[in-house]
Amino acid sequence: MKYHFQNASICPAARIAFEQADVSEDEVHDLTNAARHIDQAMGILKKGYDLGSLTSSDYDEFLAHIEDAEDILEEIGVLEDHEYIREDLEPRAAELVDVDHVDLTDDALEVDLEENWLF
Repeated sequence: MKYHFQNASICPAARIAFEQADVSEDEVHDLTNAARHIDQAMGILKKGYDLGSLTSSDYDEFLAHIEDAEDILEEIGVLEDHEYIREDLEPRAAELVDVDHVDLTDDALEVDLEENWLF
């Protein structure tokens, strides 16, 4: 796969995983699209670090890129079990959401909050 990650410093494991993914020639295009989505999600995370927070819209866009990448990876059957996506990147982004400016009607945020309830 010939894709240059712009935001690999956020999660070097993502770049390495994509570079080492074993796919057929027919799947390279899909793998590249998934890599772009992950890179864009990492770019949003980087923006949050640079600004000190993310808006709920930023978080929604982040989640959309993650979900699109996961769908593609599941379809081609590679990297679908890589924990860095949901166990590293998503919590890091969620921590940056500016709770003072959260739209409580935001469905994606509601789902995320519901999934993280302890009881």
